[in-house]
Amino acid sequence: MIGSDKHDIPGLKAKLFKARTTLVEMEPFLGSLTLHLPVFIEPRPGLETACVTSHGECFFDPGFLTRLDLPSVRAILLHETLHLALDVFARQDHRHPILWNMAHDYAVNLLIEAAEFWDEFLHWPTAFPPLLDPVYRNLNAEQIYEQLVDALVEPPPDWTGDVIELPGSGQGNQEEALRERWRDAMIQAAEEALRSHAWGDLPAWAQKLVGPLLNPQVPWRARLAQKLHGRISGHARTFTRPGRRSIAIGATLPGARRNMGVVGVFVDVSGSVGTSELSAFLGELQGILSQLEVQVRLITWDADIHEELILEPGESLISHLAHQTVRITGGGGTDPRCVIRHLENACGDLALPSFGVLLTDGYLNWPKAESWPLDLLVVTTGQLPPPTYDSIAIGLQEVPYVKPEVL
Repeated sequence: MIGSDKHDIPGLKAKLFKARTTLVEMEPFLGSLTLHLPVFIEPRPGLETACVTSHGECFFDPGFLTRLDLPSVRAILLHETLHLALDVFARQDHRHPILWNMAHDYAVNLLIEAAEFWDEFLHWPTAFPPLLDPVYRNLNAEQIYEQLVDALVEPPPDWTGDVIELPGSGQGNQEEALRERWRDAMIQAAEEALRSHAWGDLPAWAQKLVGPLLNPQVPWRARLAQKLHGRISGHARTFTRPGRRSIAIGATLPGARRNMGVVGVFVDVSGSVGTSELSAFLGELQGILSQLEVQVRLITWDADIHEELILEPGESLISHLAHQTVRITGGGGTDPRCVIRHLENACGDLALPSFGVLLTDGYLNWPKAESWPLDLLVVTTGQLPPPTYDSIAIGLQEVPYVKPEVL
């Protein structure tokens, strides 16, 4: 192997730098993710291409990097980054290291292919063809591994593994620390990408993993109560309504300000919200609102507005729905923009709520969060909205972190 002293190391570092910066410009999430990968350009025994280690480092053989054109450098750099970002070491468990490396290669390469880069911008090295097979599309590495084992697949003769378990590694604490590091890296990369791009511009697999990280879920009943009390009653106080302790201490103290505002409750009646979830949500909401002296502007919608009622404090949301004062079955389709238009165009004595709660299953095209003319809390029985929304999930597993074994 050619020694690193016979290669233009500064030039190779510049090539890697250009590969990273142009990836950030072309695909901000994936490109920003590569910035978190520690890369070393130096020969290692047995390494002919590039690899990642269980210490979370990446090594490029100088001769290999010299032979790569810039589009190939981008492909290899992204490949090695995704190995670590998707927990290649923590997920290996008892599996055979070579077959597991192959399975993770297939999974990672399909994710890169799904990004649909132009061939002039990113392509695989012709001298080192990747493990790539569309038959494994939509399968995670664990599922691919089982198929490789069942088929007694042998590694291709020109394939060299690029995942190296170092002696003394594999300890639970080290694996968890590496996982935590890359979890933080994905959050930072997503936040950076969302500065200039919409949530839908992130790769689908990234939305699935990063969504719960950016918008962690707590028990929805507690969070709903917290959100409602914080937005409606708050901590506002006024001297025009002296506090109860004023007489006892002989001084006038400000009392809590009674909030007689309007709360919007917008219920998706397209048929996708189940009866049990609807009852649980409305029961909990009614219990909270009964403690607050507010009117409720109740709107049912799907692709259009169906019914609207103004409920005075103490009137029951559930009873109105139970007695079909408000229809609970719409005509199909789901488009929350109809609620936005209705709120903006409604006239007469209907006050615009300053705060609203929207119930839906979440499987819809979300408008931008800033399009809403009020402060909105989304309660979903299915898919979470983009993390730019404030949301609560009902019926989803309420955990703050979804491990990336699903990919």
